[in-house]
Amino acid sequence: MEDDESDVNDVFGITTVVNITNKKHVECVQQLRQLLTDLAEEHADDRIKAFVQKLLSNDSQNVGLLINERFVNIPPQISVPLLQGLNKEIQSARDKKMPYDFQYYILISKLYKTDPTTTSKKKKNKQTGQPEPDILFSNAEEEVFDEESDLKFEFSVKNESDSGMVGGWMEDDATMTPYRRVLIISASKMDTIISKINAFVN
Repeated sequence: MEDDESDVNDVFGITTVVNITNKKHVECVQQLRQLLTDLAEEHADDRIKAFVQKLLSNDSQNVGLLINERFVNIPPQISVPLLQGLNKEIQSARDKKMPYDFQYYILISKLYKTDPTTTSKKKKNKQTGQPEPDILFSNAEEEVFDEESDLKFEFSVKNESDSGMVGGWMEDDATMTPYRRVLIISASKMDTIISKINAFVN
């Protein structure tokens, strides 16, 4: 019986949100806000830098850090009920006048890129004609968040990672370089995003 109860209570993924506006005086949230500002300063263009600075300095707009994590090899289908459940909890909290009336979400997505010069099938940018890398999101559903994002910027974490991805690789497989992409998403898009993810993964 104990084993059965343990199986029921096992956690394979988590999807939650942290209000980084309302909780800005908490030390770890202060550090997170500073990190986002520093990352934008280093990796984003001037327009996005200005937006991030304005967003994080405007206390009238609640910003939520969206956390979407799960174990490797857990299929993306699990994301749909997790996101739906989170959305319902946020709506319930809003109905109770709790500080969860978000205007924007920020999601830091994990993705991997191939070196376009080392792949046999090379996609080219329609505008520049230059080879483009293949992109693989660690959590497949985050591709939808990426498509629906208002603004985004990214940076390589190659020097901070031991390997591109977990799994078995052949010698002639293209090298996958790990990146982080910071997505800024209007909260009003969440219902649309969940519907698109449901269609995407099922």
